[in-house]
Amino acid sequence: MFIVEDGSSVLNAESYATTEKLISYAGKFDMIIPADLGAQEALLRRPLPVAPARPNATQFADCLQNHGLFAVRV
Repeated sequence: MFIVEDGSSVLNAESYATTEKLISYAGKFDMIIPADLGAQEALLRRPLPVAPARPNATQFADCLQNHGLFAVRV
């Protein structure tokens, strides 16, 4: 079971974002993430890489891609 922190100090939370938010956010950067729910949850459990301060869309997408957070960039 994937547990999301919703602002109420959820015990054992694994992420601050839902898979729906992940898909929506990735879409803003023209990125495709795995269709499998388990794979999406695994991405959200991973620590985020450090991106450049105020990155543009390309820098941010490259940073995520380089850390294997998204399967394909279109």
